[in-house]
Amino acid sequence: MELGDKTQLVSIILSARYSSPLMVYIGVISASIILTGCAVFIGRNMFRLIPKRYLRYITSLLFMLFGLVFLINVFFGVNIF
Repeated sequence: MELGDKTQLVSIILSARYSSPLMVYIGVISASIILTGCAVFIGRNMFRLIPKRYLRYITSLLFMLFGLVFLINVFFGVNIF
């Protein structure tokens, strides 16, 4: 887990805003469990439907694309997303 990622910052803000930090904590944990469950379900089914070789190509291309977007943002100041 990253320190200071969006989830942690939103959790801190919600805890400060509402009077029940316990309810915010329960909501954040529930959302994390649901999100992780969905990711596992989709990942398992993708692995069954798409051959491993193609998944490697797709993930490699996505990784390079995000790296290129990051470099364009850093060097040219163009925010694509």
